[in-house]
Formats: sequence, structure tokens, C-alpha cells
Amino acid sequence: MKRRGLSLIELLVAVVILGLALAGLMGLWTFSFGATGHSQTIGVAYNVARREIERQRTVGYLLAPDGTVANGYKLQVVNVGGLQQRTWVVTTPDDPRARFVATATLTTLPDAGGSINATCLRRLHVQVLSTERNEMAFVTTTYFARGGI
Repeated sequence: MKRRGLSLIELLVAVVILGLALAGLMGLWTFSFGATGHSQTIGVAYNVARREIERQRTVGYLLAPDGTVANGYKLQVVNVGGLQQRTWVVTTPDDPRARFVATATLTTLPDAGGSINATCLRRLHVQVLSTERNEMAFVTTTYFARGGI
């Protein structure tokens, strides 16, 4: 006697196997979205840090005061000719719309004799905090000399 069709056990086994495969794919999908978001955060934080370094460089070696400065960065969307342009705008660090807060600390390093003069190196340490993820997204240090970076 020939049997045609599927038994209930075969159908349940097939559904379980399909469910396990879909659960694995959902986990992979969730992981990929998280990884993409994290890499975007790091990319923006890198650009924010570079912007802070350029801001200090523009002030100049002799005119930039030692100390710590904090700036917030919020995303602003502007319509230009029917197209949306996104740009990061500097704001106060306590602005609730700030998605990143950059803290730049400029320190003049004493020379070999322990004195501070116009030929000393200056260290700029920049930390960028992602307020959305509440994590330090990027940290960098650079040095200024009288002749440039």
C-alpha cells in the first residue's frame, strides 16, 4: 500500500527546522544592524574629533589657551533645492538635541629644562562621547608645534 502526503510528525519536524533557520537569520540580521550603527557612530565621532582639532589649529599655536573646551554636535537637516542636506552643527554640550559631545583639552608641555615658552610642544587630547549610545565613541591625541601639527 502506497502512502501519499505528509504525516503530522513530518510536518512538525519541517516547521521546527524552518523555525530554527529563521531564528538564526533574525539573530544575524539584528547583529548586522547593530554593527552598522556602531560603525556609523565611530565614523561621525572621528569627523567630530577632526573638526575639534582643526578648530584649535585655526586659532593658532600662540593664541589657543590651555584648558578644556566642550562642544555639542547636533544633526541639522536643511532642504536645498528640493534635496535634503544633513550637516553637524556645533551647539552647547548640555543641548538635549546634541548627539555627540566633544571635549578638547589643550596642555602646554614644558621643555627639557621645565620651563614653558613659545617653542614648547602643546598636546591636544580630544574625547567624543555618543549621547545616544552613552559611550565614548572616539579618543585621539595630537601635538602642536610652533611650525604646525
